[in-house]
Amino acid sequence: MERDGLDALPKKFSPPKVAPAQGQSYQIALCRSDTDRRSAGYGMFATRNFNRGGVILVERAVMVVSTSCFGSCSSIDQLLDPKVRKAVMRLTDVHAGAEATLEGIIRTNGLEVDIGSRDCQGIFLDASRVNHSCGPNAFYRWDPTSLSITLEAVRPIPAGSEITIPYIDCLQSRADRRKQLKTLYNFDCFCKHCDVHWSEPNAAVQSDMNRKEIREFWNLTPSFDDWCTSDAPDDELIDLHTRALEMRAAEGLESYVYKKHIEIIAMCYGSMKDKENFICWIERGRKANMEAKPDVAGVMEKWIQDLRSFPAWGCRARAPAH
Repeated sequence: MERDGLDALPKKFSPPKVAPAQGQSYQIALCRSDTDRRSAGYGMFATRNFNRGGVILVERAVMVVSTSCFGSCSSIDQLLDPKVRKAVMRLTDVHAGAEATLEGIIRTNGLEVDIGSRDCQGIFLDASRVNHSCGPNAFYRWDPTSLSITLEAVRPIPAGSEITIPYIDCLQSRADRRKQLKTLYNFDCFCKHCDVHWSEPNAAVQSDMNRKEIREFWNLTPSFDDWCTSDAPDDELIDLHTRALEMRAAEGLESYVYKKHIEIIAMCYGSMKDKENFICWIERGRKANMEAKPDVAGVMEKWIQDLRSFPAWGCRARAPAH
């Protein structure tokens, strides 16, 4: 890694957080992924039920490689512990010819992380086995202070289900997604959001329109602060975020952003002193943060117990009567 990347590393690494009951949460197993029908491969499967926001695993990277250093993989290879190298070399290399290479394995299995301002790829012995979906049921958060990721469920995942993450920007059109996946990972995506049945010719078009609307949502939607001080209808911002939640659910694109939609809807109700709806929505937010962000869930619990402790309680400027 270049000097600026090394300088960005913490002087002392904090230990990664421990996922609740991690040993009972998932298994790595041979499967035939819905994403790639060409051949059987490995994937990650839930061995218990996960609620939305549930922590699936916390795992430290065995390698973090700057994307500008891919040409130096032979020297990186020599630095690896033999046991780690053996485990890493068992990962898939979709770029391989006759024999897998470390560079090909990193390009195939690396998860996007960053050290300072440096774009990197992290290799994880378990998380790198997670397959792609254009409507993933999980996402990961990177913690550079511990060189670890937390894999979190974005919607309920029943035991026995495959756990999936996005490899690319899934707000692209179906055609662009499939093209990029083919170029980068050498497979044709057959997840349910790409494998549209011939009897539903308009389904792909509608999905592309939904994803475009989701992509443009934050640029076209007023902020909570702007709405609070405007004369816009009380339900305007609530309706916009409710629609965004519905579209994200339809497209399987809840990701971490669904929490933000829930929180803004709760804030809107709180600013209007609507006790019942505020408690309903802030409780949804609290439950979604309980495992992954217990400190945030604790703050929300305090708001439920004491409504006036919510900073924006009753701050909504009412629209003038017409």
